[in-house]
Amino acid sequence: MANEVINLPDYTVDYQPVPIKINNLEGLQASIAQYVSRYSNLVITEDNVTDSKQVRAKLNKLKKALDDRRKEIKRSYNQPLREFETEVKKLEASIDMIIDPIDEGLGELEVQRREQRKAYVMDLIAEMAPNYDVGVDEIEFDPRWLNKNISNKQITQEVASSMTVVKQAKDKLATATTMITKYAQAVDVDPIPWIDQLKQGQDVQYFSESLNGNWLQNISKKRVPVKLSIQTPAK
Repeated sequence: MANEVINLPDYTVDYQPVPIKINNLEGLQASIAQYVSRYSNLVITEDNVTDSKQVRAKLNKLKKALDDRRKEIKRSYNQPLREFETEVKKLEASIDMIIDPIDEGLGELEVQRREQRKAYVMDLIAEMAPNYDVGVDEIEFDPRWLNKNISNKQITQEVASSMTVVKQAKDKLATATTMITKYAQAVDVDPIPWIDQLKQGQDVQYFSESLNGNWLQNISKKRVPVKLSIQTPAK
């Protein structure tokens, strides 16, 4: 019964905008326009100072009366809006009392789902890793694998692809390491620094040239016309 749908009633909000009209607006505009025309370029002198003050007082009185009336109408005009907003906010608060725990519950459920999916993927990686001769920690976890819109089949394919790439890289590194070790020993050079550079991504051709240079230095006194060659391992 808790999940039974409660039908919400249809409702409407009545609103009739009330016109606000200034009576004799045209006459007021015309009178102000006359004042503007007469006094816009007025130069205040001793002769017109009294008249200017009277005009200023008259216009300030008009301005204040207009503004006071505007404020009065605005308060009255906004009162039903404020009452309406209060009622709407009360309704929204009641609705949020339902929505918030639902959101929280859905969020917790999503966290659980993602944790379950992650556990599934990690188990899958652990199961597949021996078949590709790679370590679990060598596979980079793709956050996309936690999304709902990706299937288990697609995850399996992508994990397999990732493991294949890792395996190929490991085989390439192992082959290159063997070659570097052999040729380094042949020219009486410690292979460890060269292997460290190889692990950091240094190109094999670089070692071919460098080791040949070391080899030539070591045998230059013997003057033996031989050159070592390191074959780049197949990709």
